[in-house]
Amino acid sequence: TLAAWKQHLEQVAHQGLMKTFKLGARMAEEVQQFKLAVRNRRMKVQEDSRGFEPIHKDKVWKLKSNGDNKLEDHWFQRDMWISQNGSMVYYSPKEERNLVYYTAADISRATVSKVADGYACRDFVFLVQLAPANGVEYEPGEFAAESEQQREQFVEALLRFAASASPRRGPGRNKAK
Repeated sequence: TLAAWKQHLEQVAHQGLMKTFKLGARMAEEVQQFKLAVRNRRMKVQEDSRGFEPIHKDKVWKLKSNGDNKLEDHWFQRDMWISQNGSMVYYSPKEERNLVYYTAADISRATVSKVADGYACRDFVFLVQLAPANGVEYEPGEFAAESEQQREQFVEALLRFAASASPRRGPGRNKAK
């Protein structure tokens, strides 16, 4: 419990054992590279793959990896869709192919939330926060629609799949805030 942790920390502090660790720039850089690797886990959609056809498709802005959401040139507009199998897919002009941004399993455990205008340089932002896996916590994916109606439709498509994919989910999970 929190009280037990607090008590242990106070005991350590009173024993003069509280130390400050300096991990250095190299460690910070390695942590950033790890975060980048975790975010850039896009999978290629094979030409003959089935189930990746869109059930909801729109142009959506996505924030680049390690991007600053206040800077307009850190956002890229992409054709994005929720596929029949529940994955979130987009077309990458750089790779000239469809890529899976989030798998159906990711979406089924994710939390989707709408963000108030002013949070980023773009309006109509929504976040997709993946559930932690194997002790790894993910940065939320940041996306922006062109209008409130478009955001609502995209978020609803995500939530419909998430709700139908895992009926055992607890109350309030995957609700757009």
